[in-house]
Amino acid sequence: MNLPDVRSETHPLGRAAGLFRCAPGVCVALISGALGATPSVAAEEPWVAPKPAQSRKNPLPPSSAAAGAQAYATLCASCHGPTGRGDGWAAAALQPRPRDLTSRLVQQQIDGALFWKISTGRGAMPAWPWLTERERWSLVWAIREMGRAAATRGVASVFVPSRGAPVK
Repeated sequence: MNLPDVRSETHPLGRAAGLFRCAPGVCVALISGALGATPSVAAEEPWVAPKPAQSRKNPLPPSSAAAGAQAYATLCASCHGPTGRGDGWAAAALQPRPRDLTSRLVQQQIDGALFWKISTGRGAMPAWPWLTERERWSLVWAIREMGRAAATRGVASVFVPSRGAPVK
């Protein structure tokens, strides 16, 4: 399978990478402000995808995780961290903190729910509808792979919503 090079300036992900070339803190403020993201109580409440979204199946093979990992590094790692633990450099500026993508809470969600959340966003979590469906589904595979890697290392964590911080 031949996937597009997301680092290219002609690819939407490559163009988006320019948004993340700014000083830590300033970048988060610019992105959050531009997207209208503000801390809210609603962002701490359970986030459940609608039934039609939950029924969607990932049409891509697990090998798509590699393309998803490239997109993740460009778009998600600043908040969710390099391994998905919710500890990216921008996480300190966000309340509530980004979810730990390796947690059981996230890993137990079905693919369609993760795809919907990537597509729609909520609070400080931006929506990514301008990504192609293929790119968003590959991000779902990347999230799955991060969960498997964390479980293999024995560092999978449990998210404590009342504190908003991942704990081991």
